[in-house]
Amino acid sequence: MATREDELKSAQSALQSGDFARGMAHAESVLANNTGDSEALYMAAVAARYLKQHDLAQSFLARLHAAMPEYGRAWQEEGHLALNQGDDARALDAFARATRFNPALTASWREQARILNGMGRNAEASAANAQFERLSTLPRELMAVTNHLHEGRLLRAEEICRHFLRNNPKNVEGMRLLARIGVEFGILDDAEFLLESATAFEPNNIQLKLDYIDVLRRRQKFDAAREEAEWLHASDPDNPLFQSRLAIECMQVSDFDRAFELFDAVLAKIPEDPATLTSRGHALKTVGQSDDAVASYRAAISSKADHGDAYYALANL
Repeated sequence: MATREDELKSAQSALQSGDFARGMAHAESVLANNTGDSEALYMAAVAARYLKQHDLAQSFLARLHAAMPEYGRAWQEEGHLALNQGDDARALDAFARATRFNPALTASWREQARILNGMGRNAEASAANAQFERLSTLPRELMAVTNHLHEGRLLRAEEICRHFLRNNPKNVEGMRLLARIGVEFGILDDAEFLLESATAFEPNNIQLKLDYIDVLRRRQKFDAAREEAEWLHASDPDNPLFQSRLAIECMQVSDFDRAFELFDAVLAKIPEDPATLTSRGHALKTVGQSDDAVASYRAAISSKADHGDAYYALANL
């Protein structure tokens, strides 16, 4: 009798060779013994989509989301399914969730850029395409590190990353990823040192700057974080991501007038952005404008019904 591992290996091989019916059969054999097996559910959903059994694919994905709500690959598959069904809006939401949970999913960044371009949302499309292009140039080892990191396999991610850096000690993306792993382990001083060193090698690297700002804030180095955010904003004053990041750092040093000005600039470009509405709500609450804070949180929830940060903030007012 074939083991679970044998069945999954056979399913993967069948999918890779285009024999989707056989892949489905092997995946369902695993599910017959464990209805919640996440790998089998994922493979079954992929097979069903290629077999154009869309309702079945959706049922597999619903079970997978219930079991692993933050599994990026499942949301990427949801996006592909939505595209097959002609629902670009649902696809965009699914691909955005996929990259939120696993930023290494290149197909999700590519599809977001394409859909956003079609909607005329050019700034967001450009940001998504920049992520796609950055990932497309990564060495194979660092792609593996990124996937392990965002799927919770931190020790394996660290092992591969350190091995890569022994042979490529000045690779800034490797340094950045090792710093991210350090953040996950709570080793913030090492993370700060790595990012400070990496930005010295590539001072104009945007992703490095964003991660460096995050670590400085976590270490409560608020003035330094704001200084780095000011640099980002000055490099592209109309970029909503840079405006939002600077607004958050202004909040940390109690410059609320500047923070509100920047939040308003972001919302003028992306009127229903739930993250910005929530951050603006935090700032309003801090300055004592509770009614306006509630309105901002509710607007965030109205824009994105499952935006947990806004719900949590409302509950704690």
